[in-house]
Amino acid sequence: MKYGIMNLPLYVNSSSTNQNCIHDFCQSEQDILDKGFVTYIYYNLKKKTVYIGETKHFWVRHDQHIHESHFNDGEFTNCLIVYNASFFTESHIKDLEFMIINHMLAETDETKFKIYNRNNGQPQPQYKDHHIVEQEVFVKLWGNELYNQGLVHTNDLERIRQKIIFKYSPFTQLSKQQSDIEERVIQDPRNKYLIEGGAGTGKTVLMMSLMYR
Repeated sequence: MKYGIMNLPLYVNSSSTNQNCIHDFCQSEQDILDKGFVTYIYYNLKKKTVYIGETKHFWVRHDQHIHESHFNDGEFTNCLIVYNASFFTESHIKDLEFMIINHMLAETDETKFKIYNRNNGQPQPQYKDHHIVEQEVFVKLWGNELYNQGLVHTNDLERIRQKIIFKYSPFTQLSKQQSDIEERVIQDPRNKYLIEGGAGTGKTVLMMSLMYR
C-alpha cells in the first residue's frame, strides 16, 4: 500500500492562518489537511521534542493544540503528515499513531527525545487491515522517512522490539487471545486465574497490561 507524506515547516506555536505553508499545497493536499484522516508527528530536532497524534481535521486540531500550554512547551518547528486519502479510516490512523508512539518511546534512551504525548495512543481492537498498516505503512515509514529525517535512531525494528522497555510496556498491543483473557480477568477480578505458557508466549506482557488496567 502506498502512503503520502507532507512535511510542514511551521512558525512556532502559531495558528493555521499564520502558516505560510498552507498556500504551498495543491487542492487535493489542502483537502487532506482540511478533512482527511491523517497521523501526524510534530517535532523540533534541535530541542529534541516530539508529539504524535491523529485526526480527521488537521488544521482544526493544530489550532486546538496551540492553546495547550503543555504542547507549546515543545516549540515544534515541523510537522510530518502521513496520509492515504483513499484508504485510511479512523482505525488506521489510531493504529499507526499507537505503533509510532510506542516504538519511539522505546528508543528515547538513545534518541534523547522528549515525547510530549500525555497518553500512549489508542490500541485498536483487531481489525482486518492491521497487518497491512503495520507492514506496508509503519515498517516502511519507520525505515525510510522517520529514519532519514533523524526522528528515529535505528531502522532495525526487531532490535527495538527486544528492548525490555518495549517488550514489557503496558501499552504493547495484545493479541486477540491475550485481549480475551485480559477482559475476562477485568470483568471478574475476584476470581483466581492461572496463566500458563512457554517462554516468549506473552505471559509477562499480559500481566503488565493487566497491572496498568
